[in-house]
Amino acid sequence: MEEIVQETNNLEKPKEDKQFVVGVAILRFFMCFMIVSTHYGGQALFKLGGMFYVFQEFHVPVFMLMSFLLCGHYFLEPSGIKCKNRILRMVIPFAFWGIVSYLLSLIMWPNLPLYLLGWQLLTVSHINVSLWFLSMMIWISGLFWLIRYLSNKKVFLIVVSIFSIICLVLQYTGLNVWLFNQTIFEIRVSVGRIVEMIPYATAGVWLSLTIPHLYKVNFKIKIIIFVSTLAVMGAALIIRNQFISYRTPGYDYAGLFKLSMAALLVLTAYTNPLNAINSSDFKATIKWITAFTMGVFCMHDVIGRFVEWGFGALGWPIKNVLAVLAIYAICYLISFLINLIPNKYVKQLVA
Repeated sequence: MEEIVQETNNLEKPKEDKQFVVGVAILRFFMCFMIVSTHYGGQALFKLGGMFYVFQEFHVPVFMLMSFLLCGHYFLEPSGIKCKNRILRMVIPFAFWGIVSYLLSLIMWPNLPLYLLGWQLLTVSHINVSLWFLSMMIWISGLFWLIRYLSNKKVFLIVVSIFSIICLVLQYTGLNVWLFNQTIFEIRVSVGRIVEMIPYATAGVWLSLTIPHLYKVNFKIKIIIFVSTLAVMGAALIIRNQFISYRTPGYDYAGLFKLSMAALLVLTAYTNPLNAINSSDFKATIKWITAFTMGVFCMHDVIGRFVEWGFGALGWPIKNVLAVLAIYAICYLISFLINLIPNKYVKQLVA
Protein backbone atom coordinates (compact mmCIF):
# COMPACT_ATOMS: atom_id res chain seq x y z
CA MET A 1 0.00 0.00 0.00
CA GLU A 2 2.80 2.41 0.82
CA GLU A 3 4.10 2.23 -2.72
CA ILE A 4 0.70 3.30 -3.95
CA VAL A 5 1.07 6.39 -1.81
CA GLN A 6 4.70 7.13 -2.66
CA GLU A 7 4.97 5.99 -6.27
CA THR A 8 1.66 7.17 -7.71
CA ASN A 9 3.39 10.29 -8.98
CA ASN A 10 5.71 8.33 -11.23
CA LEU A 11 3.33 6.65 -13.63
CA GLU A 12 0.99 9.13 -15.26
CA LYS A 13 3.82 10.53 -17.41
CA PRO A 14 7.46 9.59 -17.99
CA LYS A 15 9.78 10.04 -15.03
CA GLU A 16 11.03 13.46 -16.10
CA ASP A 17 7.48 14.83 -15.66
CA LYS A 18 6.19 13.33 -12.45
CA GLN A 19 2.50 13.90 -11.91
CA PHE A 20 -0.15 12.95 -9.43
CA VAL A 21 -2.56 10.33 -10.80
CA VAL A 22 -6.05 11.23 -9.61
CA GLY A 23 -7.63 7.91 -10.65
CA VAL A 24 -5.09 5.88 -8.69
CA ALA A 25 -5.54 8.05 -5.59
CA ILE A 26 -9.33 7.70 -5.75
CA LEU A 27 -9.15 3.93 -6.21
CA ARG A 28 -6.67 3.67 -3.33
CA PHE A 29 -8.98 5.69 -1.07
CA PHE A 30 -12.10 3.75 -2.07
CA MET A 31 -10.46 0.39 -1.46
CA CYS A 32 -9.10 1.52 1.90
CA PHE A 33 -12.60 2.63 2.86
CA MET A 34 -13.88 -0.75 1.71
CA ILE A 35 -11.42 -2.51 4.03
CA VAL A 36 -12.66 -0.56 7.05
CA SER A 37 -16.25 -1.09 5.93
CA THR A 38 -15.75 -4.82 5.49
CA HIS A 39 -14.50 -5.17 9.06
CA TYR A 40 -16.85 -2.73 10.78
CA GLY A 41 -19.73 -1.97 8.40
CA GLY A 42 -21.77 -5.10 8.96
CA GLN A 43 -24.98 -5.68 7.04
CA ALA A 44 -25.74 -1.96 7.03
CA LEU A 45 -23.19 -1.52 4.26
CA PHE A 46 -23.01 -5.03 2.89
CA LYS A 47 -26.51 -6.11 2.12
CA LEU A 48 -26.44 -9.13 -0.16
CA GLY A 49 -26.30 -8.01 -3.77
CA GLY A 50 -25.65 -4.33 -3.02
CA MET A 51 -22.86 -2.27 -4.55
CA PHE A 52 -20.62 -2.42 -1.48
CA TYR A 53 -21.21 -6.15 -1.18
CA VAL A 54 -19.94 -6.53 -4.72
CA PHE A 55 -16.73 -4.58 -4.16
CA GLN A 56 -15.77 -5.85 -0.71
CA GLU A 57 -13.93 -8.85 -2.16
CA PHE A 58 -11.58 -6.82 -4.35
CA HIS A 59 -9.91 -4.38 -1.95
CA VAL A 60 -6.92 -6.54 -0.99
CA PRO A 61 -6.41 -7.87 -4.56
CA VAL A 62 -6.33 -4.29 -5.87
CA PHE A 63 -3.82 -3.15 -3.25
CA MET A 64 -1.51 -6.12 -3.77
CA LEU A 65 -1.57 -5.90 -7.56
CA MET A 66 -1.19 -2.12 -7.64
CA SER A 67 1.66 -2.12 -5.17
CA PHE A 68 3.73 -4.51 -7.28
CA LEU A 69 2.70 -2.65 -10.43
CA LEU A 70 4.00 0.65 -9.06
CA CYS A 71 7.23 -0.91 -7.84
CA GLY A 72 7.62 -3.63 -10.44
CA HIS A 73 10.58 -1.86 -11.98
CA TYR A 74 12.45 -2.31 -8.68
CA PHE A 75 12.60 -6.05 -9.34
CA LEU A 76 13.67 -5.58 -12.94
CA GLU A 77 16.75 -3.50 -12.10
CA PRO A 78 19.99 -5.43 -11.56
CA SER A 79 21.23 -3.60 -8.45
CA GLY A 80 18.40 -4.58 -6.11
CA ILE A 81 18.95 -1.50 -3.93
CA LYS A 82 15.40 -0.26 -4.41
CA CYS A 83 14.06 -3.72 -3.56
CA LYS A 84 15.86 -3.65 -0.21
CA ASN A 85 14.65 -0.10 0.43
CA ARG A 86 11.10 -1.20 -0.40
CA ILE A 87 11.28 -4.03 2.15
CA LEU A 88 12.63 -1.66 4.82
CA ARG A 89 9.88 0.81 3.91
CA MET A 90 7.31 -1.87 4.82
CA VAL A 91 9.09 -3.33 7.85
CA ILE A 92 9.02 0.00 9.72
CA PRO A 93 5.21 0.45 9.84
CA PHE A 94 4.66 -3.30 10.16
CA ALA A 95 6.82 -3.56 13.29
CA PHE A 96 5.71 -0.24 14.80
CA TRP A 97 1.98 -0.80 14.45
CA GLY A 98 2.33 -4.42 15.55
CA ILE A 99 3.96 -3.33 18.82
CA VAL A 100 1.54 -0.41 19.33
CA SER A 101 -1.42 -2.70 18.67
CA TYR A 102 -0.19 -5.13 21.31
CA LEU A 103 0.30 -2.39 23.91
CA LEU A 104 -3.13 -0.88 23.23
CA SER A 105 -4.76 -4.31 23.34
CA LEU A 106 -3.40 -4.76 26.87
CA ILE A 107 -5.87 -2.06 27.95
CA MET A 108 -8.77 -4.35 27.06
CA TRP A 109 -7.04 -7.66 27.76
CA PRO A 110 -4.37 -7.19 30.48
CA ASN A 111 -3.40 -10.88 30.37
CA LEU A 112 -2.77 -10.96 26.64
CA PRO A 113 0.07 -13.48 26.15
CA LEU A 114 3.38 -12.16 24.87
CA TYR A 115 3.70 -14.89 22.25
CA LEU A 116 0.93 -13.18 20.25
CA LEU A 117 3.26 -10.22 19.80
CA GLY A 118 5.87 -12.62 18.45
CA TRP A 119 3.42 -13.96 15.88
CA GLN A 120 2.32 -10.40 15.05
CA LEU A 121 5.90 -9.38 14.24
CA LEU A 122 6.53 -12.55 12.24
CA THR A 123 3.34 -12.94 10.21
CA VAL A 124 0.00 -12.12 11.83
CA SER A 125 -2.00 -12.53 15.02
CA HIS A 126 -5.38 -11.62 16.44
CA ILE A 127 -3.87 -8.43 17.89
CA ASN A 128 -4.03 -6.64 14.53
CA VAL A 129 -5.19 -9.08 11.88
CA SER A 130 -5.06 -6.52 9.08
CA LEU A 131 -1.28 -6.35 9.25
CA TRP A 132 -1.16 -9.76 7.57
CA PHE A 133 -1.21 -7.81 4.29
CA LEU A 134 2.04 -5.99 5.08
CA SER A 135 3.66 -9.24 6.19
CA MET A 136 2.73 -10.80 2.85
CA MET A 137 4.19 -7.78 1.06
CA ILE A 138 7.44 -8.15 2.96
CA TRP A 139 7.77 -11.90 2.44
CA ILE A 140 6.83 -11.80 -1.25
CA SER A 141 9.11 -8.82 -1.91
CA GLY A 142 11.95 -10.70 -0.22
CA LEU A 143 11.24 -13.78 -2.33
CA PHE A 144 11.11 -11.77 -5.55
CA TRP A 145 14.29 -9.89 -4.65
CA LEU A 146 16.11 -13.19 -4.00
CA ILE A 147 14.96 -14.65 -7.32
CA ARG A 148 16.06 -11.49 -9.14
CA TYR A 149 19.39 -11.47 -7.30
CA LEU A 150 20.09 -15.03 -8.45
CA SER A 151 18.99 -14.52 -12.05
CA ASN A 152 18.56 -12.04 -14.87
CA LYS A 153 15.40 -10.14 -15.77
CA LYS A 154 14.08 -12.74 -18.21
CA VAL A 155 14.65 -15.67 -15.86
CA PHE A 156 13.08 -13.71 -13.00
CA LEU A 157 9.87 -13.13 -14.97
CA ILE A 158 9.73 -16.79 -15.99
CA VAL A 159 10.31 -18.09 -12.46
CA VAL A 160 7.74 -15.84 -10.75
CA SER A 161 5.24 -16.73 -13.47
CA ILE A 162 5.81 -20.44 -12.84
CA PHE A 163 5.38 -19.83 -9.11
CA SER A 164 2.06 -18.11 -9.83
CA ILE A 165 0.84 -20.99 -11.98
CA ILE A 166 1.73 -23.44 -9.19
CA CYS A 167 -0.14 -21.25 -6.69
CA LEU A 168 -3.22 -21.18 -8.92
CA VAL A 169 -3.10 -24.96 -9.29
CA LEU A 170 -2.92 -25.29 -5.51
CA GLN A 171 -5.97 -23.02 -5.25
CA TYR A 172 -8.18 -24.69 -7.85
CA THR A 173 -7.35 -28.22 -6.73
CA GLY A 174 -8.16 -27.31 -3.14
CA LEU A 175 -4.69 -28.37 -2.01
CA ASN A 176 -4.01 -24.98 -0.48
CA VAL A 177 -6.99 -25.35 1.84
CA TRP A 178 -6.28 -29.03 2.47
CA LEU A 179 -2.66 -28.33 3.45
CA PHE A 180 -3.25 -25.43 5.84
CA ASN A 181 -6.87 -25.46 6.99
CA GLN A 182 -6.10 -27.61 10.03
CA THR A 183 -3.15 -25.50 11.15
CA ILE A 184 -3.27 -22.72 13.72
CA PHE A 185 -4.68 -19.33 12.72
CA GLU A 186 -1.28 -17.63 12.39
CA ILE A 187 0.00 -20.22 9.90
CA ARG A 188 -3.29 -20.67 8.07
CA VAL A 189 -3.65 -16.95 7.35
CA SER A 190 -0.01 -16.30 6.49
CA VAL A 191 1.06 -19.37 4.49
CA GLY A 192 -2.39 -20.05 3.06
CA ARG A 193 -2.81 -16.50 1.85
CA ILE A 194 0.71 -16.11 0.50
CA VAL A 195 -0.27 -18.75 -2.05
CA GLU A 196 -3.18 -16.51 -3.01
CA MET A 197 -1.13 -13.28 -3.08
CA ILE A 198 1.79 -14.39 -5.26
CA PRO A 199 -0.30 -14.35 -8.50
CA TYR A 200 -1.40 -10.76 -7.74
CA ALA A 201 2.19 -9.69 -7.15
CA THR A 202 3.34 -11.37 -10.34
CA ALA A 203 0.54 -9.75 -12.34
CA GLY A 204 1.58 -6.39 -10.90
CA VAL A 205 5.16 -6.85 -12.06
CA TRP A 206 4.03 -7.82 -15.55
CA LEU A 207 1.64 -4.86 -15.73
CA SER A 208 4.49 -2.54 -14.77
CA LEU A 209 5.90 -3.36 -18.21
CA THR A 210 2.71 -2.40 -20.04
CA ILE A 211 1.20 0.52 -18.12
CA PRO A 212 3.70 3.05 -19.60
CA HIS A 213 2.08 2.51 -23.01
CA LEU A 214 -0.96 4.38 -21.71
CA TYR A 215 1.11 7.56 -21.86
CA LYS A 216 0.90 7.42 -25.63
CA VAL A 217 -2.86 6.91 -25.76
CA ASN A 218 -4.97 9.99 -26.44
CA PHE A 219 -7.86 11.09 -24.25
CA LYS A 220 -10.65 9.71 -26.47
CA ILE A 221 -9.08 6.27 -26.56
CA LYS A 222 -8.70 6.35 -22.78
CA ILE A 223 -12.39 7.16 -22.44
CA ILE A 224 -13.27 4.20 -24.66
CA ILE A 225 -11.02 1.94 -22.59
CA PHE A 226 -12.51 3.27 -19.35
CA VAL A 227 -16.13 2.77 -20.41
CA SER A 228 -15.43 -0.61 -22.00
CA THR A 229 -13.64 -1.81 -18.87
CA LEU A 230 -16.58 -0.80 -16.67
CA ALA A 231 -18.94 -2.62 -19.04
CA VAL A 232 -16.83 -5.78 -18.98
CA MET A 233 -16.63 -5.66 -15.17
CA GLY A 234 -20.39 -5.17 -14.87
CA ALA A 235 -21.14 -8.05 -17.23
CA ALA A 236 -18.64 -10.31 -15.46
CA LEU A 237 -20.12 -9.55 -12.05
CA ILE A 238 -23.67 -10.19 -13.24
CA ILE A 239 -22.74 -13.49 -14.87
CA ARG A 240 -20.68 -14.67 -11.91
CA ASN A 241 -23.17 -13.64 -9.22
CA GLN A 242 -26.35 -14.73 -11.03
CA PHE A 243 -25.35 -17.82 -13.00
CA ILE A 244 -22.16 -19.31 -11.51
CA SER A 245 -22.34 -20.87 -8.07
CA TYR A 246 -18.77 -22.19 -8.01
CA ARG A 247 -16.29 -20.29 -5.84
CA THR A 248 -12.59 -21.07 -5.72
CA PRO A 249 -11.76 -22.64 -2.35
CA GLY A 250 -9.33 -20.61 -0.30
CA TYR A 251 -8.80 -17.86 2.20
CA ASP A 252 -10.91 -15.06 0.67
CA TYR A 253 -8.75 -14.05 -2.33
CA ALA A 254 -8.28 -17.19 -4.42
CA GLY A 255 -9.02 -17.58 -8.12
CA LEU A 256 -8.53 -15.93 -11.47
CA PHE A 257 -11.82 -14.03 -11.28
CA LYS A 258 -10.65 -11.78 -8.47
CA LEU A 259 -7.27 -11.41 -10.11
CA SER A 260 -8.91 -10.32 -13.36
CA MET A 261 -11.28 -7.91 -11.61
CA ALA A 262 -8.40 -6.35 -9.70
CA ALA A 263 -6.51 -5.80 -12.96
CA LEU A 264 -9.59 -4.24 -14.57
CA LEU A 265 -10.13 -1.92 -11.60
CA VAL A 266 -6.52 -0.77 -11.85
CA LEU A 267 -7.00 -0.18 -15.57
CA THR A 268 -9.97 2.09 -14.82
CA ALA A 269 -7.75 4.07 -12.44
CA TYR A 270 -5.26 4.86 -15.20
CA THR A 271 -7.92 5.67 -17.79
CA ASN A 272 -10.19 7.63 -15.44
CA PRO A 273 -11.35 10.85 -17.18
CA LEU A 274 -10.59 12.80 -14.00
CA ASN A 275 -6.89 12.25 -14.71
CA ALA A 276 -7.17 14.86 -17.48
CA ILE A 277 -8.13 17.65 -15.07
CA ASN A 278 -5.06 19.87 -14.63
CA SER A 279 -6.44 22.13 -11.91
CA SER A 280 -3.93 22.33 -9.06
CA ASP A 281 -6.74 23.06 -6.58
CA PHE A 282 -8.64 19.96 -7.70
CA LYS A 283 -5.58 17.76 -7.35
CA ALA A 284 -4.71 19.28 -3.98
CA THR A 285 -8.22 18.49 -2.75
CA ILE A 286 -8.01 14.88 -3.97
CA LYS A 287 -4.58 14.51 -2.34
CA TRP A 288 -5.95 15.81 0.95
CA ILE A 289 -8.99 13.54 0.92
CA THR A 290 -7.10 10.42 -0.11
CA ALA A 291 -4.06 10.92 2.12
CA PHE A 292 -2.87 8.59 4.89
CA THR A 293 -4.35 5.33 3.62
CA MET A 294 -1.29 3.58 5.05
CA GLY A 295 -2.03 4.91 8.51
CA VAL A 296 -5.75 4.19 8.28
CA PHE A 297 -5.06 0.66 7.10
CA CYS A 298 -2.50 -0.13 9.80
CA MET A 299 -4.46 1.17 12.79
CA HIS A 300 -8.13 0.71 11.85
CA ASP A 301 -8.34 -2.77 13.36
CA VAL A 302 -7.30 -1.60 16.83
CA ILE A 303 -9.06 1.78 16.67
CA GLY A 304 -12.18 -0.05 15.51
CA ARG A 305 -12.30 -2.13 18.69
CA PHE A 306 -12.10 1.00 20.84
CA VAL A 307 -14.80 2.74 18.78
CA GLU A 308 -17.10 -0.26 19.14
CA TRP A 309 -16.39 -0.30 22.88
CA GLY A 310 -17.24 3.40 23.06
CA PHE A 311 -20.40 2.97 21.01
CA GLY A 312 -21.46 0.10 23.26
CA ALA A 313 -20.85 2.18 26.40
CA LEU A 314 -23.07 4.90 24.95
CA GLY A 315 -25.74 2.42 23.99
CA TRP A 316 -25.23 3.05 20.28
CA PRO A 317 -25.47 0.27 17.70
CA ILE A 318 -22.22 -0.95 16.14
CA LYS A 319 -21.40 -2.37 12.70
CA ASN A 320 -22.94 0.50 10.81
CA VAL A 321 -22.09 3.47 8.62
CA LEU A 322 -21.52 5.79 11.57
CA ALA A 323 -19.01 3.40 13.10
CA VAL A 324 -17.09 3.14 9.83
CA LEU A 325 -16.97 6.92 9.39
CA ALA A 326 -15.86 7.40 13.00
CA ILE A 327 -13.08 4.81 12.66
CA TYR A 328 -11.82 6.26 9.40
CA ALA A 329 -11.95 9.83 10.73
CA ILE A 330 -10.06 8.97 13.93
CA CYS A 331 -7.41 7.02 12.02
CA TYR A 332 -7.06 9.88 9.54
CA LEU A 333 -6.68 12.44 12.34
CA ILE A 334 -4.04 10.38 14.16
CA SER A 335 -2.19 9.90 10.88
CA PHE A 336 -2.35 13.63 10.18
CA LEU A 337 -0.85 14.44 13.58
CA ILE A 338 1.90 11.83 13.19
CA ASN A 339 2.73 13.18 9.75
CA LEU A 340 3.44 16.61 11.29
CA ILE A 341 6.56 15.19 12.96
CA PRO A 342 9.53 16.26 10.77
CA ASN A 343 11.16 12.86 10.37
CA LYS A 344 10.93 10.75 7.23
CA TYR A 345 10.84 7.45 9.10
CA VAL A 346 7.99 8.68 11.28
CA LYS A 347 6.10 9.90 8.23
CA GLN A 348 6.50 6.45 6.68
CA LEU A 349 4.28 5.07 9.44
CA VAL A 350 1.21 6.74 7.94
CA ALA A 351 2.00 8.01 4.44
